[in-house]
Amino acid sequence: MESEHRHLLSAIENEFIQLRYRWALFCQLFDSGQANINLLNKSGSNVFQLFQKLIIDDVMMTLCRLSDRDKSMGYENASIRNLFKRAKENLPDETAKEVEAKLLELDAHMKNISTLRNKAISHKDLNHALNTELLPRPTYDELEKSIETVRKILNSLTSELLNYSRNYVVVMPVGYDGNKLLHVLAKAHESKQKDGYDQWGRPD
Repeated sequence: MESEHRHLLSAIENEFIQLRYRWALFCQLFDSGQANINLLNKSGSNVFQLFQKLIIDDVMMTLCRLSDRDKSMGYENASIRNLFKRAKENLPDETAKEVEAKLLELDAHMKNISTLRNKAISHKDLNHALNTELLPRPTYDELEKSIETVRKILNSLTSELLNYSRNYVVVMPVGYDGNKLLHVLAKAHESKQKDGYDQWGRPD
């Protein structure tokens, strides 16, 4: 694999790992049960609602960048499509067809995500700004399937071109992750109750 392709792959992998980290943090906080949602709501619902939206928007934007076409406005993108285009001639026909099929699968998972990015996040389409009910609502399932499909594509490419595969599993640092925050918040509310305060910090 040519060195310029390796640099492109490294840039894509770094962005994908960061994406996996942010999504793992998101899931710890917002997809770990109703009890934790209740805890976040009584600890600062407006703050965590904003944080939730910011992470989702960031994840969608990152997925869109990773799945962009090979060029935009004449400039190359650091996307898996550009990597595939560059490396295709070095891939066995079977692997190339497999990656092409996965890219089509990714497009299907990304349909609502890409539309929302184009109409409301990176651009403000007037018609959709005035009629927000027209905007799609991407689901957690679509986000997770998109992330998983990107992982499979990267593994197909790296296993053929560099003879390695990665799970791209993020190891969350113990004591510095979402679970730690939930633990601290829970302990704080327990302490308030013992000291005779309600969940809002007011004396009972």
